[in-house]
Amino acid sequence: MAELASNVKNVYLESWVPQVDLLGHPNVKAFVTHGGQNSILETVYAGKPVLTIPCFADQFRNAAMVEKKGFGK
Repeated sequence: MAELASNVKNVYLESWVPQVDLLGHPNVKAFVTHGGQNSILETVYAGKPVLTIPCFADQFRNAAMVEKKGFGK
């Protein structure tokens, strides 16, 4: 994944970030997440659109709810 993003100037891959602070920044236009409940709640609270890429467990249901409620895809 890092190789794919290495040439894209506005894509950053990190192992950890202060997510709430990041989502509150005005330059953040959307958030890509695995679809965990906390990530979705924090993203919706920040008023940002969310793109979910679920991997397992509740993430698939969470992703479906994001789309159903109109918060993202």
